[in-house]
This record gives sequence, C-alpha cells and structure tokens, in this order.
Amino acid sequence: MVPWASWLSQRRFTAGSLLIGYEASIVALLVLTLRFTGCAVPPKSAWDTLGPFLILGAISLLVRLFVLFRAVRHRDSEPGAASHGRITLNRLVGDAKGVCAIVVLLVLCYLAVVAPLITGDPMVMVFSDTLRPPSAEHLLGTDLYGRDVFSRIAHGARYTLGIGVTATVLNILLGTTLGMIAGFARGVTDAIIMRILEILNSIPFLMLAILIVAVFGSSIPMLIMVLSVFVLQPARIVRGQVLELREKDFVQATLALGATPARVLFRHILPNVLSTVLVVASIRVGQNILSLAGLSFLGMGIAPPTPSWGSMLQEGRAYIQGAPWLGIFPGAAIFITVLAFNLFGDSLRDALDPRLRGSA
Repeated sequence: MVPWASWLSQRRFTAGSLLIGYEASIVALLVLTLRFTGCAVPPKSAWDTLGPFLILGAISLLVRLFVLFRAVRHRDSEPGAASHGRITLNRLVGDAKGVCAIVVLLVLCYLAVVAPLITGDPMVMVFSDTLRPPSAEHLLGTDLYGRDVFSRIAHGARYTLGIGVTATVLNILLGTTLGMIAGFARGVTDAIIMRILEILNSIPFLMLAILIVAVFGSSIPMLIMVLSVFVLQPARIVRGQVLELREKDFVQATLALGATPARVLFRHILPNVLSTVLVVASIRVGQNILSLAGLSFLGMGIAPPTPSWGSMLQEGRAYIQGAPWLGIFPGAAIFITVLAFNLFGDSLRDALDPRLRGSA
C-alpha cells in the first residue's frame, strides 16, 4: 500500500479541489442565509449571486471524481489481495462508457438540484417572447407561451428523475421480495405468485397505464404506483436465481442447522442476488423515464403546466419546422438520460459478472 504522504504528494491538486469545493459550499450557504433572512439586497437573479459558486462546486466534484478513479486504479494495480468491492470498482472505473455515463448522470442530478437557483419560474408566461430561438438570453429558446425552454427542461429533470428513481426503488423492493418468496417456497405459493405476474405481463403496459390513469387521474403518486407495481420483471429474474441457490450446499446446510427461512433468505440468498438486482435497477430507471415520457406525450402523464419532457416533446411536435428547438431539446434530454442509465447498467453488469473475477 502506498504511504499516505506519498499518495498525497502524487496528487497535490486534490487539496486544491477540496478547498474550492468547500469554499464554494460555505459561501453559497452564507449567501442563501443572508438572502432569505433579508440581510442582503436581492440580486437581479439567483444566478447572478450563486452562479459562480455552483460552477466551482461542479468543477470541484468532477475533479474529485477523477482523483478518486485514479486513486482506486493505482491502489488496485499494486500486488496483493484486493477485496471484491475494490475489484468491482476498479472494473467499473476502467470502463470508459461507464465513467461517461456516471458523469452524465451526476450532471443531470446536479442540474435538477440547483434548477430553482439558476433558472426562473418555468411556468411564467411572457407572450412578448413567444417562439424565440436559442440566444444568450434564452439558451434553448422559448415555447409558444414565452416560457424558457432551458428552465422547463431543468425543472422537468426534477420530476423525471424523482418519479423514475422512486418508482424503480419500489419496483425492485416488491419484485425482489416476491421473487425470493416464490423461488424459496416453491409449490402452491410459487404457482400463485407466478400466475399473477403472468396475467399482469400479458396485458400491454401502455394500455394498462392509460386505463388506470384515465380512471384514477394522473397525479404523481398514481404515476409512481403504475410504474412500480405493474411491471415486475425483477421478480422473475430473482426467482430464477433463488431456485438455483436453494439447492446449493451452503443453503441446505444452513436449513439443516435449524435456521429459519427468513434468515436463510436475507442472510445467505439475498447477498448472492444483490448484484443482479442492482443491474436490473439501473436499467429499470431508464425504462421508467421512457415510460413516463410516453405517458406525458399522450397527455396521461404529469399534468400541464408542470414541466415534463414528454409533454414538452408533444407541444413541440406541431412546430417541428418553424421552431424545431421545442422538440429537439426535450427529445435529446430523454435520449441522453435513458442512454446514460442503460450504459451505466451495462458497465455495472460487466463489473459484477462473477466470470470476470479471475481476470482482475
């Protein structure tokens, strides 16, 4: 292991990046405090005050990620045994498409978090600025109501990522639980669970989602419920792995020693299927975002005037010749986000593949 002093001397700019990041965070927090307590004169816009610090914070974050990746790769290249987690991280860092996907996702998350600070109200209509092309004042132009397209895309990222990630977490929790119960219990329990899943999977998801939203409304909790409950593909994947693991010697030995089924499931089987679950979750986020955009495009998703990438794409469809930026930029946001999640899932699968452990 490289000594700490030597490791730090080889990466002197690490201290600079940390200093920039912490200074930016402290100053930004101070400005926000003064602003909301009324002790500071309100600026023309939030970006005038916080913009430089947010940029410094983003640069510092990227620099620190670069330093982390280099440090992990350097430590793992040294002789000696390495943990499975370190080997997995080393493989993930060594994959160019995985690193690019992580950077893109971090930028999207950063944009979603700071959207209220760097952009205006995405629902304010300025009819004197309708259908303005991209310019210095409006980076991505304006729509037919004079609303800033960049502001709507940035705020739309908050709803898109929030709904997509929340629905994925619920979907993975429910699917993993059902799959583990079905695979471990087998018999009648397995048959009942799998027949229910087959009935749900036999109905086209888009048709089922439109029917449910049309009956119960297109609120955000309803959209999360539709995306998380009615597509339980993780259950079938987990069930298959549990059926295989249940016959392993270590599981049979644990059962013979008197361990309860719950202990066997959560202490011995779940850790062995967790890598597959993580890969499915990363890909499932992109699928949920695409499904949400499709529902919004059909008018069954997030209700206007709340910004949504799918509804923005639908609004720009009628102006594809006169104002192409109305459809190009929301479509590009959907494409880049879904592609980033899919590439990250692909890289994570390669990093966690047990067949590659011997070549680390």
